Amino acid sequence: MSEFSNRFVGSDFDRAVDDAWNSYRSRLADRIAAASVDDQLILEATCETDDADGRVPFVQCRVTDSADGAVVRCEIPTDLNLPPRRRLTAADRARLVSAGWTEPNPVEPPLQFDDFDIGDEPALLVEKAPRWADQLAAMIVAVFRDLWDVPHPSFLALHHLGADVDPVPTEAPDGVPRPAPLDRYVSIRPRDTEHLREVIAHTVHDILGHAPERDQDGDIVLRFGTALALVIANEAAPEIQLWAPLVRDISGRTRASELIGDLNRRWPYLRFALYEDRLRVMIDMLADPYVPQHLADMVEHLGEFLGGVDEEFATHFGGVLHFSEVPPATVGDPPTPAPPAAESPAESPDPLRDARPDNKPEQHRPVQEPIQPSLFDDLDDQ
Repeated sequence: MSEFSNRFVGSDFDRAVDDAWNSYRSRLADRIAAASVDDQLILEATCETDDADGRVPFVQCRVTDSADGAVVRCEIPTDLNLPPRRRLTAADRARLVSAGWTEPNPVEPPLQFDDFDIGDEPALLVEKAPRWADQLAAMIVAVFRDLWDVPHPSFLALHHLGADVDPVPTEAPDGVPRPAPLDRYVSIRPRDTEHLREVIAHTVHDILGHAPERDQDGDIVLRFGTALALVIANEAAPEIQLWAPLVRDISGRTRASELIGDLNRRWPYLRFALYEDRLRVMIDMLADPYVPQHLADMVEHLGEFLGGVDEEFATHFGGVLHFSEVPPATVGDPPTPAPPAAESPAESPDPLRDARPDNKPEQHRPVQEPIQPSLFDDLDDQ
């Protein structure tokens, strides 16, 4: 068995996500510590929006001057400024207060301002000197990760506003050579693992239109909606593996094994496997020679499958989704607009509804029958 196929099993994927969050928290702390008086930092989630007006979960920080020096004021907005599914409950507020956030004092509308909006006041806030940047960053990350279920920092966007602010590093700065144009149909003989990682990154850059994110090992992180996948270069042989976790806390291994056999039969190129109580999907590719179009095809194929994975899919395995569900999206930025999510798994849209005789609603299926038509369609019948 190749080395990379052992690295990302079980809790190792969770460890990779933890490392990404720790690295992001450190960078955010550096940004907060370096902010000047009157600077403003806005951190927002990019993996969901409110269909009505584009609202997203966000936290903003403002640096103000005081008699004791600069003060960083971090604010969580009121429910008026949050998507409905991310508004704070009483339990959320209690949890945040116990973590160090405070509720602002009630504000009376000033008589001299006719346009005062109570929505301008935050729901919760915390104020500390810049030397506490590490703690502030940890509190902000906890809001997004633990409260709003953002699965990975690649789903966050940071905006730093101020008079003397360096650009937030998202793309290569001016003067740095951009990747040469890529011919996806020309094969490449990788010299070593690092060279293979570079040609993989070049290909993904060409697919997405921007530089891809990498994990601590230098492998590529892709996102499909809230699902994450890794593109891993094998260090022992010229091979590539695409790897994504699907379902966790699976209760019945026997039933899960039957469903995995069905998935493996109906989805060519994808390989499904059960590790302890977790389901994952993989694609293995030989890479000597490496053909960029082959990787592009496999990324698209994996995205087609992940776009249909939802809570109903996880329920049939007796588990829960590895990442919380939001409307599906394709890899890259911005995501392709998708239909609004159903209110419950039982009401999920059925892509085969119009194909059924007389257009009758789907009847309840026995456990033995194939699940999730969009994932279990027999491709030979199409």
